[in-house]
Amino acid sequence: TCESSATGVASSGRWKCASREGTVLIAPTEPKPLRDIGETSSAPEKFGVDILFGSRLGSVGVQRKELQDFFASVTDGRLAREYPMMQPLSVSVLLLEGKQRW
Repeated sequence: TCESSATGVASSGRWKCASREGTVLIAPTEPKPLRDIGETSSAPEKFGVDILFGSRLGSVGVQRKELQDFFASVTDGRLAREYPMMQPLSVSVLLLEGKQRW
């Protein structure tokens, strides 16, 4: 799994998760309904994401942010720290959740 080899395997300048294609790893900080769709693991956090899975494209990471957390993470610098951690992944996704009311 990615847990046992979180640093991955170097491949063409990208990193490849050692897990099987389709295996979904969910950070332990995510809500239970999300953790229930995969295996709870700290491996996603090592790449600055909440969800990590293998696909035919390579390793895919999803950083999930509710709008309030997104604005806070831009202000306090968390997003700026998380972004470089995502660079080794083949595909990085920033998923924003919520409704903005003006």
